[in-house]
Amino acid sequence: MTLSVLLCDDEMEQAQRCRKALDELRIGITIKALVGQDLLDQVEVLEQRAVQARHVVGSVTSRAKKPKRRPWEKPCEFDAADIVLIDYDLVGTDDTKSASLTGEGVAYLARCYSDVGVIVAFDQFQSTQTFDLTLRGHLESFADINLTSDLIADRGLWTEEFGAFRPWGWPILTAEPARYRALASRVVKQIDVPILQAVGLIGSRRLNPVGDSLLRDHLDFISHPEKEPEDVTFADFVISCKMGLRVKDRPWDDRAIARIAAARVGKWLEKVVLPGQNILVDAPHLAMRFPSLLKGSKTSLDTWNKTTSLTPETEDAGLKQSLTRATRFQPSEWLSRPAWYWPLLSRSTAIKEVRDPWQSEEPAFVFCEDTSRFASPDEVKEFVATLPSDYVRRYVMRLPSVNYEPRARFAL
Repeated sequence: MTLSVLLCDDEMEQAQRCRKALDELRIGITIKALVGQDLLDQVEVLEQRAVQARHVVGSVTSRAKKPKRRPWEKPCEFDAADIVLIDYDLVGTDDTKSASLTGEGVAYLARCYSDVGVIVAFDQFQSTQTFDLTLRGHLESFADINLTSDLIADRGLWTEEFGAFRPWGWPILTAEPARYRALASRVVKQIDVPILQAVGLIGSRRLNPVGDSLLRDHLDFISHPEKEPEDVTFADFVISCKMGLRVKDRPWDDRAIARIAAARVGKWLEKVVLPGQNILVDAPHLAMRFPSLLKGSKTSLDTWNKTTSLTPETEDAGLKQSLTRATRFQPSEWLSRPAWYWPLLSRSTAIKEVRDPWQSEEPAFVFCEDTSRFASPDEVKEFVATLPSDYVRRYVMRLPSVNYEPRARFAL
């Protein structure tokens, strides 16, 4: 299936360079560039939709009274895009009002008032190839992925074929539109279900699988002015929480709520909950703690690197399913990679390291967050991430072509 990519920029020359670089990847995408006045025209359509939603929907309590058909007067290029790439600095567009136009503003409008798939913003937080040692995602941004323009055409962002640099936090971008739309379809049926229950962190089939492990820092994202975190629904989040819609904006219908919630809550799970590796744990970090779960020789680097695959056909992620199946995180669509409930695993006496911790062995290799690969301990540099977790000591290869910031995070 060919994916449609919409490239939003203020400079035609830069857009053409980016388009050429993406074409050379030959990964089954079609690219359309929106530059200058063409981009402004499409943003204006989104702004008109936002204004119309305010007038038609009115009160936040009138969800059930809205007409089912959206009365959008004009079609929009964003609706048909599987992936949108947006330059943060758009002030070069030829229009007087463009001085206030930013990629973040476009990302917000596109997410809330179009049927766009995945949104990638570049050059908002860094301008050169940088690895963020905090490991904290930019939750304030309505883009699903934030990176620098020199990485847009990096093969490792789009596929599992990559060179030396490939941050572990990247998904496989070509797989993300389908995952996002599956999430939106799931959420539209659960609009009034508490988020923590719907994403599998409390209640439901398992009795609080993460126990008391969720911290205040985890829950700030879904903070509600009147409700406890465990009671906040998807509708509550989009309409009333600070990380949802702007105060005066309104969602047109439940499908809009589902699209916004799927993207925002999904980013929270990917960029806050999972990176700490103390609520959910992914395969390479689990292998480092419990090497006995590995399938294959523990002295083979290839055995360890099998845990880093993100493709669906490697569902076991190089681990023994007989020991991990019961603790697998569900619904799995919420994450771009396999994960397991760490509190349940840490108590499973079926696992050698839990049953007899004094006989545990040091792993032969350590996982590098900047290359998505394992390496010998004497080849890496340790750093301390800024995460709500006890598992903050991580490793990077520290490649010479990459900026590592903030440098103070490197362990002394």
